Amino acid sequence: MNSKSLLYLWKERTLYLGRLDEPLHLLQGAATLCLSLEGVMSIQVSGLDREIEARSILLPPGCSVYIDTRNQLIANLNLDVMGSDYFFLSNIMPRKEGGLSLDLNEEHSFREAFRKIHQSAYSSDEARRYLYDLMGAQAKTEFPRDDRVQKVVESIQGAIDHNLPIEYLAKSVSLSTPRLVQLFKRQTGVPIRRYRQWHRLFVTASQIGEGKNLTEAALAAGFVDLSHCTNTFHQMLGVRPSYFLQRPEEIKVITQQACASVVEG
Repeated sequence: MNSKSLLYLWKERTLYLGRLDEPLHLLQGAATLCLSLEGVMSIQVSGLDREIEARSILLPPGCSVYIDTRNQLIANLNLDVMGSDYFFLSNIMPRKEGGLSLDLNEEHSFREAFRKIHQSAYSSDEARRYLYDLMGAQAKTEFPRDDRVQKVVESIQGAIDHNLPIEYLAKSVSLSTPRLVQLFKRQTGVPIRRYRQWHRLFVTASQIGEGKNLTEAALAAGFVDLSHCTNTFHQMLGVRPSYFLQRPEEIKVITQQACASVVEG
């Protein structure tokens, strides 16, 4: 049975399965499902004067939240930037507090699925298919997607080492700059600049998974320098990269391009 933490990196989603012995202070760059595979977690939301407890939490993009997972085994799933996953999950999480959706209707099914992926340490393709069976087909139904925003997302992903000007991106989809800014935020929940930073973190993690050190990975992802990457990582993910890179246990990073690679402390 697998005892390592797992980090799956796919183009449309990322999934972390493991324990976090530090509370997280997140400023989300993507909608996220956080599910404890053991007990309840405690959550503090900016602007809410009381603590929330739940086993499953759906965080909207752009929210500021403090989560104490109590060092329990968790699944942290960063969702599709175009919003279809978030739309699907928010409709099956009836409890709403502090701008969050809580308590999955099918929480047991999700918990068992994530536990099986972790215990079996599935390959990238196996885990991706398992997630698709769990939620993929439902997440794509009845959700409006703006093809122009999708094209801009793909342009950003395809030129991550360049800061394509927003004016250029707007022109490429025959929109004015203000209109693109409006439509992008409406579709994804975050500004273009924040999404670009979020995707750079994804690229950084993928590069580390393929054997590069943190500095090499950060530069390949388009960060100005290591400090820029570290600060962005900490702001958006709640911990510094060193937390994962210097842990006493191993973390298996599993990418689409490579079968797997192990990051050791």
